[in-house]
Amino acid sequence: MYRVLRLAGTALFGIISTDSWPPSAYGEGGAPGEYWAAEDGERVCHAIFADEEADRLAANWETALQWKVTLVLGERAEEATEKRRRALRGEAPELIPEAAWMAVHSSRHRPLRYVHSHDYVRKPEE
Repeated sequence: MYRVLRLAGTALFGIISTDSWPPSAYGEGGAPGEYWAAEDGERVCHAIFADEEADRLAANWETALQWKVTLVLGERAEEATEKRRRALRGEAPELIPEAAWMAVHSSRHRPLRYVHSHDYVRKPEE
């Protein structure tokens, strides 16, 4: 992008943060930091970066504005947890009480966190 953008041109980076949870929300894990999912019938790679890595991506640019957004989706986590519990227990989810299942799979009840860093940058006039 840097190579093709004109001098003093601007760009907006949207970078998925490793602070997001669970990473499996972005697809199946591949190489470190890569998650593959099907979107509109195509296989798509979502790259996830730590804050330090994201800062390096914008190192050659003049940063005009930088911000990080965190969305916590607790209700969706509860729905996903119950759906997963029922799927794992098949036709008889009552065979394992919810409290016992949550004791073993407590991380499944953590709220979904969508964390995205944004950089509004400008290509320097060289």
